[in-house]
Amino acid sequence: MTIKERIQDKLSARFGAAPGEATDSEIFAACAILIREEMSRRTARENDGKGRHVHYLSMEFLIGRSLAKNAFNWVF
Repeated sequence: MTIKERIQDKLSARFGAAPGEATDSEIFAACAILIREEMSRRTARENDGKGRHVHYLSMEFLIGRSLAKNAFNWVF
């Protein structure tokens, strides 16, 4: 599944909106949700069998440059 398809899936599942109908804030939130989920999965894979860790990532910190930076690091 491509990133675009995954964002569209989040828009549909979380907001009930098609990409053409979604607001900027809904698109932003869908991107942040997707990045947060992927970061959690990556952390879980890296820490598999190394004990339990608790991580908290608030969407309010994934704004502007932070969202772009995390998206770039996740894709590349």
